[in-house]
Amino acid sequence: MRLLFIHGRSQEGRSEQALKEEWLGALNRGLSEANKPEIAESAVAQPFYGDVLLELSKTDPANADELKRSSAEKRQGADFVKFMAEAAVELSAKGSEAGIAAIQPPPFDGDDVYRTKNPACAPLEQSDIDDMAERGVQNWSWVIATVRHLDETFPAFSEWSIGRLLRDVYLYLTDEEIQAKIDEIVERHITSEPTLVVGHSLGTVVAYNILRKKERNITGFITLGSPLGIQAIRKRLEPPAIIRPNVETWANLYDTADIVALNPLNSKSFAIFNKPIEDVKVHNDSDNRHNIKSYISDVETVSRIHKFVSSGEHQ
Repeated sequence: MRLLFIHGRSQEGRSEQALKEEWLGALNRGLSEANKPEIAESAVAQPFYGDVLLELSKTDPANADELKRSSAEKRQGADFVKFMAEAAVELSAKGSEAGIAAIQPPPFDGDDVYRTKNPACAPLEQSDIDDMAERGVQNWSWVIATVRHLDETFPAFSEWSIGRLLRDVYLYLTDEEIQAKIDEIVERHITSEPTLVVGHSLGTVVAYNILRKKERNITGFITLGSPLGIQAIRKRLEPPAIIRPNVETWANLYDTADIVALNPLNSKSFAIFNKPIEDVKVHNDSDNRHNIKSYISDVETVSRIHKFVSSGEHQ
């Protein structure tokens, strides 16, 4: 049984080896604490696309100067504003529901600008979000203010920003060049051997997008701190939104205080495959509640990975 680890964003300047040592080291510590045998480095593949993502994502799709170039770029900019607005609204509302932050996005106030107001404001209606997108970058300041408010509300996250994560997810989903190059890097590490895929953060979006397109010998899928439950992201995954039936089990582990992964994946509305997605609440004890080392060393993650590896050893 092989393990395929797929990392998230903000990994530029690192390497496959450094990431493998970080992920596998944390996993083996968790296995050791659970009195389970450690996993050899030779059984793990760790694609690295961090530098490619950084290089290809330098253009901001909401940049006003870029939008002057063509109607296609204008459409992209408007769609990006809408995507960010939808995500900001959802994250703000879910954070408030979870008792993490008493914040709500500002309502449409009847003019061309959406201004940040007090926490008691009602959430934006979908029609207001659509109107924001149609008005384009002149309302970008509201989106920036709302995302900045989220960053300030979750200060431990600010080192790499919720906004930058959402932007990178959007670019991966909508930019054909970025998606093709990242997918090619990951594809090189997929073999005919039975494989358990473990993805984190943006890496769960990359993994899902790759796995749903082609049947492979993937025996299981584990998502850690996944933003796939965010509606704005889910809507931009091209249909059909399914995992191939040969992926028999999918466990989604998330901390309810992880702003990126507040939503469970809810298999009935998200994916159709042999068995339901198993949504599992865990406690990520890192400062931002999203760190990969805390997710992959958690007893719930460890037990599932051990089960897969052990079953593969006896086949």
